[in-house]
Amino acid sequence: MTIKFDINQLDDIELGGVDYKDHPDYCDAYVESALFNGVELTDEQLDELNDSDETRSWVNAHAYESLY
Repeated sequence: MTIKFDINQLDDIELGGVDYKDHPDYCDAYVESALFNGVELTDEQLDELNDSDETRSWVNAHAYESLY
């Protein structure tokens, strides 16, 4: 299955695995849940989304913000 959207098309993104001790890499952070057109992504979709380099970059850029 191929995802037909990217991280910038999602709403209500919640990150998991964010640990301030990992700053600035946040290597364990990932998208835990998100909505696409109001529908929650499935576990399979989240797994595929989290495998994307674009998603990893987005998560790294936003991980610190999610701590507060």
